[in-house]
Amino acid sequence: MLKAERDRAITRLGDGDREKLRRVVAAIKQTRGNSPDASASGITARALVETWPEELTGDLRAAVEAILARDEAG
Repeated sequence: MLKAERDRAITRLGDGDREKLRRVVAAIKQTRGNSPDASASGITARALVETWPEELTGDLRAAVEAILARDEAG
């Protein structure tokens, strides 16, 4: 996943979805701490996001997936 692809996914979001995206990213960072792969409890960012299927739909889901793919690629 290229940074440009991630940026395009985020650009498509409306204001409400951008705020949701900020909350999702904050929750991921809080859960995993400094590790891009897993938190101290062993849950990955991707596994955490999968627990929110109703909240992450459409363009918001695409933006989160783009961020996760970019993070996983390093």
